[in-house]
Amino acid sequence: MMKLFSGIFLLLFFFSTGLTAQTKLRTGWYRASVTRPDDARLIFNIEVTEKNKKTILYIRNGAERLLVDDIKQKGDSVFIEMPFFESSFKLKVQPDQSLTGKWIKGTSTKYLELPVVFQ
Repeated sequence: MMKLFSGIFLLLFFFSTGLTAQTKLRTGWYRASVTRPDDARLIFNIEVTEKNKKTILYIRNGAERLLVDDIKQKGDSVFIEMPFFESSFKLKVQPDQSLTGKWIKGTSTKYLELPVVFQ
């Protein structure tokens, strides 16, 4: 009887802690595409790397190389806070390691949420 209660307790503990498989954001290059309301696309490159055991990325646009180091992951979700443009990305890691989600830009006068894909 004690083994049964112990087993049930362990199952409840694992389910209550919300254990999910962490899908690691792959390092390397992504081609990002933000789709504007007029269906035009803003294309730029992103380099994901690690520095001191922390995931960071660089947004590349021509000769520009902009550092982004506020990246959080929870399960298959990736949250990127941009230190510029008053914006962020809310993404989901796909089975093929691409990322899909939203680019969110908030200002005092306007709030935009546009679809984005990192491939």
